[in-house]
Amino acid sequence: MRILVTGGAGFIGSNLCRLLLSEGVEPVVVDDASGGINYLPQGVERHTLSVADLMEQQDVLRGVDAVVHLAAKPSVDFANREPLAALDANVGDTLRVLLAAAEAGVPRFVCASSNAAAGNVVGPVHEQVLPRPASVYGATKTASENFCSAVSESYGLDAVALRFSNCYGPYSDHKESAAHLFVRRGLSGEPITIFGDGAQTRDFIYVEDICRCILAAASKACGPVLQVGTGVETTVTELVAAIEKAVGSELALAYAEPRMGDVLTSVSDNSLAFEQLGWKPQVDLETGVARTVAYYKDLASA
Repeated sequence: MRILVTGGAGFIGSNLCRLLLSEGVEPVVVDDASGGINYLPQGVERHTLSVADLMEQQDVLRGVDAVVHLAAKPSVDFANREPLAALDANVGDTLRVLLAAAEAGVPRFVCASSNAAAGNVVGPVHEQVLPRPASVYGATKTASENFCSAVSESYGLDAVALRFSNCYGPYSDHKESAAHLFVRRGLSGEPITIFGDGAQTRDFIYVEDICRCILAAASKACGPVLQVGTGVETTVTELVAAIEKAVGSELALAYAEPRMGDVLTSVSDNSLAFEQLGWKPQVDLETGVARTVAYYKDLASA
């Protein structure tokens, strides 16, 4: 099997490539290196080009069994500051890659979406919840899901959008999301800022579990939208406690006003992903945080 991964040199992409190699699947990476990030292991076929160029350079798609589209601007804060740039990166480029894959005859397309598409939902988010995004970022992901549906219906491309909950894990040195930032600052002794009172909840999922779901979705028809999370609701305060346990010391905390577009609660109902793919998460928060802390410790000592 041969899978093309856009944004493959980044956090989720590089972890996915490692999983693919271990499973005997050949990864092909398209990444424009715009972020200066490269976590790829040796031996991965890489094309340094913009995903928009795939429409003209379809030879890169030759012999590909599935496209996994991860390239994006995955940040609520960035989309608040640069909404038009987020629109082009998260929606425009998604449509471009969808069309390139359809024209090249690629049979399967997996698109990274987000729980942010659902917005403020009380209780576990499931696939029948009407999307009502509370942020520009969430709106871009909702639009991407809709374009996956449109191209699938119009061009016959078998596409699925995976709504990731809050992903964390190794090869994330550049990430500013709470789990990664808190771990790095906890290890360095720097203070961390919690936006809100710490009672807001998220569904934190370890990157290896995300990657196993991506591979399953690339290998088997499913969708058109699947929630990908642990189903466990964790407060930010509980996340801090897990990091303190793994780091072995208390974190220096400061509090600030909630940021625009941040939702109060988020947790996924992953039952449909289990029903359609036989997938369920395997790594609990304590184990995943300990592995992430170990990665950063090894990085510091290298």
